[in-house]
Amino acid sequence: CDGSYLENQDMIRISGVFRDVSLISKDRLEIRDFTLTPLLDDQYVNGTLNIAADVRNLAVEQDTAARVEVQVYDAENQLIQGKETSMNYSLTAAKSDLGELIADPGVTEEAAIDMGTVHLWTPDDPYLYRVVLTLKDASGNSLETVCQRIGFRSIELKSIAGSGKQEITLNGSRLLIKGVNRHEMSLKSGHALSKNEILNDLMILKQNNFNAVRTSHYPDAPITYDAADELGLILCDEANIESHGGAVLSDIPSGFEDWNTSVMDRTMNMVERDKNHASVLFWSLGNE
Repeated sequence: CDGSYLENQDMIRISGVFRDVSLISKDRLEIRDFTLTPLLDDQYVNGTLNIAADVRNLAVEQDTAARVEVQVYDAENQLIQGKETSMNYSLTAAKSDLGELIADPGVTEEAAIDMGTVHLWTPDDPYLYRVVLTLKDASGNSLETVCQRIGFRSIELKSIAGSGKQEITLNGSRLLIKGVNRHEMSLKSGHALSKNEILNDLMILKQNNFNAVRTSHYPDAPITYDAADELGLILCDEANIESHGGAVLSDIPSGFEDWNTSVMDRTMNMVERDKNHASVLFWSLGNE
């Protein structure tokens, strides 16, 4: 297929569907997307949690109001009192055109929570807060709840005084990366890994003092990111784009603008899926 030209990675190639395929049923009023951005002050002590939640109305009948309530829990699953907020929405009804539903793309509202002093996330101390977003209708009925664990950390590129060089810092301290490239490969089932196989891979890396993984050469299964958040593994998240000789020979896809949309689509999908994970400190646009 046309996608094969972007997936010529150096690996054992096996045909098939390797990831879970799911059908999800939701209410006509739904949380379409959300972005959680934990920020630190210049002293890496106090934190602010920025929240953006996108809600849309798929009901044809009428306009409606909605509300998203946000609560924050600590690593012991205790609700942090006073660290909550909400966002109110005014949503238009979906429209019907010749029998086809034309849904509103969604309305995004933003809010922020001043967290005060926060427990930082590092590979040696991967502390995670739990953020719960609850969507309620105009009558106050709960329609949907989503949960995401987050970590407060700040990655920066800083100049080394007097050297003319730069270094990467995490929470203000120099970051030493001891990492590996990792392919998704099972001895028994090829690229279709079980949950236990993925967790075992990451545990072995931590036990042998690695602190970073590059998801060569594609975004990994979603559970990988949840586990990396919890274990304290730094991830370089890599888009499913490989050009091999094309990068040098101005061949596919590097030399042709016809491929721009396909390349950008893969990059954007990766970022949108994994943007809320504390473990993702680096983004890779693809291999070679």
